[in-house]
Amino acid sequence: MKLISTWQTERLVIRPLKGTDAEFILTLLNEPEFIKQIADKQVRTIDNAINYIETGPQMQYRHYDLGLMLMVRKQDGKPIGLMGLLKRDFLDHPDIGYALSNV
Repeated sequence: MKLISTWQTERLVIRPLKGTDAEFILTLLNEPEFIKQIADKQVRTIDNAINYIETGPQMQYRHYDLGLMLMVRKQDGKPIGLMGLLKRDFLDHPDIGYALSNV
């Protein structure tokens, strides 16, 4: 397994998701636009959010060396969204995915 890297731009840190990101994930996945444009992931509690991180992005890191990453603004350390490459069973190649928070 390769290590999933942390990337930096002038304004962003893009890093793997951790269990401590559960509060942000809970908020993002319940935003009306996320549910409308992407899906209702049925994440309603912090424990659901931790499970989502562990069985989604972290599982993809372990099995495929890719997955959704957290985008964090450097200026204030605020998470602003997710982005990354996703392995989907119905596609031959990785898919690009992203979601930006409205909060």
